[in-house]
Amino acid sequence: KSETQKRLIRSLENAGFVTQEYILSPLQFGVPYSRPRYFCL
Repeated sequence: KSETQKRLIRSLENAGFVTQEYILSPLQFGVPYSRPRYFCL
């Protein structure tokens, strides 16, 4: 994890949020791009 990502998650958790992180490939959804994407919910 990058330092920026760690700070983001820490800030959200300190504000009372619960986070879930995912790395998904657009190919999983039928989109013709193969570069993985990061999602934080």
